[in-house]
Amino acid sequence: MRLPRVSLLPQSLITVLAIVLVVLAICWSQQAGNEPTPGPAIWKVEGGKAELYLFGTFHLLPMDLEWQNETIVTAMAASDTLVLEADTSNEAEIGALMQKYAFNPEGKTLRSYFKDDEVERIDAAIKPWGMSVDGAAALKPWFVSLQAGLTAMFSLGFEPDSGVEQVFLAVAKRNAMALGYLESGDAGIRALADHPDQVQVNILLASIEDLVDIEQMMGLMIEAWSQGDIAAVAEILNTSMAKTPELIDAVLYKRNRNWIEPLKTMLESDGKYFVAVGAGHLAGKNNVIELLENEGYTIVRQ
Repeated sequence: MRLPRVSLLPQSLITVLAIVLVVLAICWSQQAGNEPTPGPAIWKVEGGKAELYLFGTFHLLPMDLEWQNETIVTAMAASDTLVLEADTSNEAEIGALMQKYAFNPEGKTLRSYFKDDEVERIDAAIKPWGMSVDGAAALKPWFVSLQAGLTAMFSLGFEPDSGVEQVFLAVAKRNAMALGYLESGDAGIRALADHPDQVQVNILLASIEDLVDIEQMMGLMIEAWSQGDIAAVAEILNTSMAKTPELIDAVLYKRNRNWIEPLKTMLESDGKYFVAVGAGHLAGKNNVIELLENEGYTIVRQ
């Protein structure tokens, strides 16, 4: 069976769900040693041997959005390694993982996870985006959440090629930068997909609530992110945090903790790193910034 369009987005696949479901609320912390420059938030980690910047990304963005500023450009130019979340460069491997985790076992359908009234709610939410419960019968609930959100965002003019990671990858290629990753592709996909049935049910039911207002919500969120308006981003997203605690723990908190050791290894080297991860990883409780501060590093917003 052919994978849906999402399989064409290996670089942004791993954490785009954090944006699409709007369950990984970006309650940005206020770490800053000086007055930040206008634009998306960027931090510098001090206290190690290396020079290391942290940048919170959006994986899909409108093509005409201007978000880079001099601070971001200068930090990229000063770095010799671009570090992303997960290594998804092997499309064959990622495709095999998606085959394993995205599709229902024989004899089970998407409809079988839900009560009749829930099926009606899901159908009503995804039909405006050209999908249906029966049309997605072979897919597991978590993947339907991803596919529905991506389809909606594509329809609204959000493109993977305009996403932050793709822009940075193009810069890295031009500047002959090395590429590094904080985890394997398998680890990233399992964080999204490897959940009990009831958790997957909760993921899809939570996501369809946000599909109704996705155009307005994403517009407000992108505007706040691109202007570095931390308070506004937090206000928009804070109410979504409690909807799917198991997913938040797997996609955010556990991965944040797992990334600290590789980040410490970088910080104690002689390198110059630009680390670009989903914005939710640099926000809220147990975020990467907080965890690094607990290790004795100083984090300064630029």
